[in-house]
Amino acid sequence: MVEDDQIEFPSLLLPPEVISKMAFPNPVTQPLPRGFFDRFPFEERKAKVENGIFKFACSSHTFYRLRMPDNAALSAKSVSYFFSNIQWTAGRGWPVYSNRCPRGDKLLQDPFPFFKHHSLLLIFGGLTWGECDNSFIGQGNEITDVFVGPNDDQLGDNTGGFDLFISAFGQ
Repeated sequence: MVEDDQIEFPSLLLPPEVISKMAFPNPVTQPLPRGFFDRFPFEERKAKVENGIFKFACSSHTFYRLRMPDNAALSAKSVSYFFSNIQWTAGRGWPVYSNRCPRGDKLLQDPFPFFKHHSLLLIFGGLTWGECDNSFIGQGNEITDVFVGPNDDQLGDNTGGFDLFISAFGQ
């Protein structure tokens, strides 16, 4: 059996000429707030590979900077992704959530007050991605590290988690 860190993944990295010909849907995005990671620390999450796709098993208690199977940071301008196995709660008394945007309200104290409260967000390409579809293809403005986490002002009391799959990315 070949270990994840011994496999090369050129098929996931799309060349710029392919990306420039792709049609991207209209996303719901916002620039990353200045000083975000000073207020909301993050952990590292290394990808596993399932059927040639990067899988990140994530807990809902923090944001994660995503890493490739060889442990290099996953940096991208464009990403094709989908969320699965969403089962988390925002602390005691909250229901168990099973979709990307379980609530319709927005809170000023959330890390991203312009996005729905308790939604699962992806950060890449210089933007924060808050559309509510479980799958999406997005292209940002620049190559940046990729992050994921819940839009919750009290991350520490969250339980459960979700899986994020990245099927392709481009620089």
